Amino acid sequence: MGGQSYDIEGLMMALGVERSDLIEKQVVGMADAMKARNNEIKKVNDWIAELRGAGDKGWKDCRNYGDVKAYLESKGVQVGEANGKGFDIGNDGNWGKGERDTAVEYLKSQLDGLNSDSQLDMIKLQSLVNKRDQSFEMLTNLISKFSKTKDAIIQNIR
Repeated sequence: MGGQSYDIEGLMMALGVERSDLIEKQVVGMADAMKARNNEIKKVNDWIAELRGAGDKGWKDCRNYGDVKAYLESKGVQVGEANGKGFDIGNDGNWGKGERDTAVEYLKSQLDGLNSDSQLDMIKLQSLVNKRDQSFEMLTNLISKFSKTKDAIIQNIR
């Protein structure tokens, strides 16, 4: 490993530590991804609440119009065009018939997907944490076995 020479004990310990470090990096990466997804879930929840509370206000009068529009467009939904794939808000920025409800329903479906992905990520994270714990347990067992072996050798010399 890395051009260094190890005895069997050192080699096994180095490999065990390396494995633990790799798993730890995966855990941190997964946790960061989950934080980002949780932030997205919060944003979408806030937008849904804002759109529901908008009443007869125009689409563009919503506080987060730009963010919602950018989010919808990032998901392939065209805002401002009546092409069957988007939301026609008209030139005056007012809601078309049912546009706000359609936007809310679309955001709710996105939210459902995010929640499902979040649950799957939690299961993956749990699995990674279990693997990390197992690698630490393996290292602890190796240290204990090597220590017992050394103690037995010293006992036999006496």
